[in-house]
Amino acid sequence: MNPVGLELLKIMVQLAGAIIVSRLTVTWALGRHKSEKTWERKEAAFSDILDALITMERSVQHQSRLSTMSLMDFSAPEKIKSLESEFRTARQQYQRAISTAQLLLSDEVAAAMLTAEKKLFELSSRSNGDRALERIHLEDQIKLLRRHRSEIVRQGRSILGDPNKSVPDFFADPFAWFRHKNEVRKSYGDQP
Repeated sequence: MNPVGLELLKIMVQLAGAIIVSRLTVTWALGRHKSEKTWERKEAAFSDILDALITMERSVQHQSRLSTMSLMDFSAPEKIKSLESEFRTARQQYQRAISTAQLLLSDEVAAAMLTAEKKLFELSSRSNGDRALERIHLEDQIKLLRRHRSEIVRQGRSILGDPNKSVPDFFADPFAWFRHKNEVRKSYGDQP
């Protein structure tokens, strides 16, 4: 083979190698980007759910406390109406989060949310204007919201990763250590 042909063959092999490597790099980078964005969307969905649950729980707790003090405090009915409005807004946020959960999160999370929403509807529609009965229903709502919030936190940690999990020992299991470091890197990837 002549020297020009040999050089041309070397250039062609290098070009083919560069194309293959660049193709694999782009495929890997796009896949990684997609998985990180999916993780971020799941984290945002869990945050929205927990924000709504915490707001509803706080609102119901204040309503329960004010309902016992309403005989002594003349501004309590106005405060209760404000808290009921806050509860309705948070509940609407929670209801919107259900559709996001059905698309992004596990079926277990979506089913738990639908069940909790059904129970909240039943508890909130039972009040007949009776103060004692209303207070009991408020206490039942608080218990339901607390249980559901802890369930969502548990499920969120199982899906997104538990921040309380200990770091694997590098020398005992290097692959587990690298997986853990990769999860930490992904979770903080959007922060400066």
